[in-house]
Amino acid sequence: MPAYPLRWWLALAAAVIQSALCVALLLKLLNESQELFAGLQVYADVTDKNVAQRALAFTTQSVEQQSQRVLKAMQSDQCYDKQLRRACKAYCPAGLDPATRRPGGRFLNVIVSHEHKLIYLEVHKAASTTVRLLLKRALGIDLDTAMIKSNRLDPSVFDRYFIFTFVRDPLPRFTSSHDEYKQQRRKRNASLTVNELASLTQSLALLEAGVRLNNHFATQISEIEGTRSDGRPIPITFIGHVESFDRDFAYVMTKLGRKPISQILPANVKPASHRTGWEAVSNDLQKRVCRVYMLDFVCLGFSLPPVCDEKDGMM
Repeated sequence: MPAYPLRWWLALAAAVIQSALCVALLLKLLNESQELFAGLQVYADVTDKNVAQRALAFTTQSVEQQSQRVLKAMQSDQCYDKQLRRACKAYCPAGLDPATRRPGGRFLNVIVSHEHKLIYLEVHKAASTTVRLLLKRALGIDLDTAMIKSNRLDPSVFDRYFIFTFVRDPLPRFTSSHDEYKQQRRKRNASLTVNELASLTQSLALLEAGVRLNNHFATQISEIEGTRSDGRPIPITFIGHVESFDRDFAYVMTKLGRKPISQILPANVKPASHRTGWEAVSNDLQKRVCRVYMLDFVCLGFSLPPVCDEKDGMM
């Protein structure tokens, strides 16, 4: 081994020290990033008046601004109409019709059964737990191995399989998402009092401010607009409604060549009165929910509450 001068060893030692400092700096930045992420999560959870007031300030935006925000979140490049309803109608064919739908959606986690040639697109807070249990019960699908990313499937599968999903009226879905959000917060911090948990109005204000609470608050359109590995959109064969769950799931079973099985609707879903209680909610709150979830109302076939209809002056 050749002998190296002292200055060489000193330079090597300095390089090692610099590398160690760089690693320490990177670790510090990583820790700060984690703290920032935690801080953002706290921001989404807090319900003090200051945050609520800042979030509520976004509710003064015009319908056009609200439209642009919602449609931008959906990555839409086709909706230029000023009115939210018209913009969403312009978007719907791109979101649901495979023949005209634009590329560029995200890869989705889908439940696949090659044996039965089916694909299920899961939507949070739309009877997804019930659908999963019934698929296991009726078809024996192993849900632990059936979940896969859409880009990992052969694109031709989407042209040959029965692809279905279930969606839910945006109003009760929003309240259900809010209730579960409160339960999750209480589990993380059992000392929280009722007054410290986010109210319905505060949760909506945070959503309007662009704060991501959890996946349950996402628009249903965003949860079913997916892309195959070849960049083409995932076609959807059938969209069932939770409000007519028994009938629609029986249709799914018939399309798969199976006899319908007896179903029990989720306890929190009552088809005959799925909007019961909304009469007590202020008109302003109902209008704000309509604006946040207008894509779901218009594209998925749900009737708008009377207060949100054009004749009542919302649009």
